[in-house]
Amino acid sequence: MKSKRYNALFIALLAASLLLTACGGDKETSETNANASPAPVESVKPNKLTSLEVPQELILEPGAETILTVIGVMKDGSKADVGHAKEINYESSNSKLINVNADGTMVASATANTGDTVNITVKLHDQTATTQVTIKTSLQSSAKPGEGNKVVVTNPTDRVVVVNKERALPEGYVPPDLVYPNVKFPYNDMVDKRKMRSEAAKALENMFEAAKKENVELAAVSGYRSYATQKSLFAHYVQVQGLEVASQVSAKEGFSEHQTGLTMDVSSASAKFQLEEFFGETKEGMWLAEHAHEYGFIIRYPKGKEQETGYAYEPWHIRYVGENVASVIKEKNIILEQYFDDAVPVQGTTNK
Repeated sequence: MKSKRYNALFIALLAASLLLTACGGDKETSETNANASPAPVESVKPNKLTSLEVPQELILEPGAETILTVIGVMKDGSKADVGHAKEINYESSNSKLINVNADGTMVASATANTGDTVNITVKLHDQTATTQVTIKTSLQSSAKPGEGNKVVVTNPTDRVVVVNKERALPEGYVPPDLVYPNVKFPYNDMVDKRKMRSEAAKALENMFEAAKKENVELAAVSGYRSYATQKSLFAHYVQVQGLEVASQVSAKEGFSEHQTGLTMDVSSASAKFQLEEFFGETKEGMWLAEHAHEYGFIIRYPKGKEQETGYAYEPWHIRYVGENVASVIKEKNIILEQYFDDAVPVQGTTNK
């Protein structure tokens, strides 16, 4: 009898222990589910869905891909990952830049330029949502180690390529599409320094024409420079002004923005076509600073940013980066390098 009582007591204690464990397990499961991401669903009934949620803005590197997260808000207040629902539809405003597969995978073109933007629209029954995806590479991923302390850019043809004292163009680089912009120059010789890359040249023409309509006469002075020309120019500055001063007003060969074909030095008759700081105080210089971004240009070395750029203030030196990027830089009062500070690609794989 004593043995039977012990057995009954043991069974009772075991049952109580299992009950407590189960209760505790239910509580833990409930808390886990509350914090977990919405579970994916394969089908959604129209009368169950009230809205769709997607990220407001995303950043994607050229050549990268990632799956767009789409959350459906249900009438009962619950949420579900509806990105794989069979009724969902994805549309890209520019499939050549970013294509979207049926499963919501966004694939950026490897030749997309930094600053390009694409709207991705998601439709599920009568609900829609749109997110803007901006192409933006990171400075680290767009360069490789070179000799010494320099790095060599791997995207020299990108309209937003960053070339500075630490980032050099590839050896022997020559822009692929140099043309002569149809704008005013203070000389008639058809020399290399009149050239720009075709996209930048067209933008320069548009800007000069707009300025002229407001009685502002701009003049282009110096655009593309080859590696050899820049080497000779920098050596001249060193000989005349010394290395320290030369490094503040001129770039070493291979490190010059002029070699990209995306830069033009601009002046005016009121400044006697000189490239001097006082140009920024002329009517033409002030117009340029105020309106250049509207045509895709920035003042590359602005006043007050000498420590950041490493160069003296140059109100005449404009750099083409495209209207989207130029507008952001103007609005935020930053320099080109700072535009990339937040360039964190969305989670996903890359083909680079």
